[in-house]
Amino acid sequence: MATAGHDGVVKIWDGDSGKLLRSLDAGSSWVSKVAYSPRRQVLATAAGPHLKLWGDKRETIYESSDHDSTISDLGWNQASLRSQITG
Repeated sequence: MATAGHDGVVKIWDGDSGKLLRSLDAGSSWVSKVAYSPRRQVLATAAGPHLKLWGDKRETIYESSDHDSTISDLGWNQASLRSQITG
């Protein structure tokens, strides 16, 4: 399970025990969206105009700050495993 907030940090939790497993630096502004991929262990995070994709070991596998405005939503295309972003 992943949670996010105003501090730019995404926290990964064990869903069974409730134990904090890891904290990820997602950006310098409020993290407004987090979404796990449907078939792979990839996590997408949005913080302002900043997008990051995290691999299964929670390493950054893609990063972009090229959006003109705050990312308002993100999700995963169920068929192609590609992320979808709305700004």
